[in-house]
Amino acid sequence: MAPKKPKQYLGVREIAKLAHVSPSTVSRVINYPERTSDSVRERVNRIIQEYHYVPNQMAKNLFSQSSNSLAIFIHDFTNPFYGLLIQELGQIAFKNQYNLLICSTLHNKNQEIEYLNYCQAVRTKGIISIDNHPSNMYEHLHDSIKLVSFDCKVDSIHYSSVTSNHYQGIELLLNHLIQLGHRKIAFATVNSPTMQAAKLRRQAYQQLIGWHHNLPYREDYCQKFEGGNRATHSGKAIIDYFMNLPDPPTAILCNNDPMAIGTLMYAQSVGIRVPEDLSIAGFDGLTENFSYPRLTTVLQDYKKIAQILFDDVVDPSRSSEVHHDIVDVALSIGETTGPVKK
Repeated sequence: MAPKKPKQYLGVREIAKLAHVSPSTVSRVINYPERTSDSVRERVNRIIQEYHYVPNQMAKNLFSQSSNSLAIFIHDFTNPFYGLLIQELGQIAFKNQYNLLICSTLHNKNQEIEYLNYCQAVRTKGIISIDNHPSNMYEHLHDSIKLVSFDCKVDSIHYSSVTSNHYQGIELLLNHLIQLGHRKIAFATVNSPTMQAAKLRRQAYQQLIGWHHNLPYREDYCQKFEGGNRATHSGKAIIDYFMNLPDPPTAILCNNDPMAIGTLMYAQSVGIRVPEDLSIAGFDGLTENFSYPRLTTVLQDYKKIAQILFDDVVDPSRSSEVHHDIVDVALSIGETTGPVKK
């Protein structure tokens, strides 16, 4: 009859006692099996398998400079694009035998500090900061922990960053709408001073409207709205505001796809035909199965972004230097944009 399995995890000492060897011998069997005899290795491994022993990875990390874990700091999961990005990071990490630790910071600096302390305690290999608020809390980050950010500024001198080409994306959208005859193009963005991507997209719209396309920039056509990543929260406010202006726009660019989908949903609910009466476009790349009709949007290459983020932490040829990568985007024309109504 097999021995009764313990209710708690066994440690090296307990395994050693059951195998009638010293704890150091168990450690050698686990970490350096070639340094032990066949008979000892067989006896220890039999106990390990019988009792389903799991090595204490945290304890092992304490004796090394880093572990095989990566932390992702993200303030909010409501934007589905970040879900795609984290999913891809998870696949890359798994393929390379790394674990992901997801830290939802919720723009709470104290919470972020707690996560940061934990990551340093367990010797996390690196931290990937996604759309978090600018902070100086990383200035005391241990040198063994690599930090790279996506769509947020941390410290451009000491830490690498990756971002999509937001200027290119807004230019593609404006070119598309202007070719369709639109001249009254509004921009709806997020009311958040900490979201770097939203800030860059708004600046691109403001510059391109006047400088590149020679259209008058109108303050009433460039507005901030609450609940930017929650589609149903912002859509009503966007339609109510823009379509009740004395001279309403014929097209609305939204800072991200959830905003655009919310705007599309509410427009349809109040009888505004899209794109016959109003063209709507987003920015992220959530094209399939996220809206009907299919949204016109800017595709961010989340697979390439995820690979660069991972390499900036793990690949010695990249992690030893500071990089600031800008990833090209592409236009995906759906059914929510069309010729301007005559």
